[in-house]
Amino acid sequence: MIYSQKANPNATNSEMDSKTIIKQPQLTTQQWDELIDQYVDVYVDSMDTEALISFVRQTVKEELCEIESRRDLCDEIRYTYDQDLLDELVDNVTKGINPYYPNVSRVERELTTQEQLDYINSNLTEVN
Repeated sequence: MIYSQKANPNATNSEMDSKTIIKQPQLTTQQWDELIDQYVDVYVDSMDTEALISFVRQTVKEELCEIESRRDLCDEIRYTYDQDLLDELVDNVTKGINPYYPNVSRVERELTTQEQLDYINSNLTEVN
């Protein structure tokens, strides 16, 4: 038994697109770097504030979780800010408080980006 099939003479756009061969551009390393930079600009420009905050929080958290030791994490906080902030953060977590949400004695879940934005916006003061 021989199987044969003819192409649809009235193909839709999606059927035509699936048959299109996409060639990879031939670029230099420098051109690829520039392409990436431009794509990053487009990608970031298309994000709203909530998406940006969520992305940054996730990225920073992942980077901090990859730190190999607790001592290195403490050094990161100490050198980026100072010893006082490290002491304050340790004090906060050992007492189960979060100064960003003072009405909550212990944060049981991570707040949504919208909840974070609402808190920030509710505490902004106008400077004349």
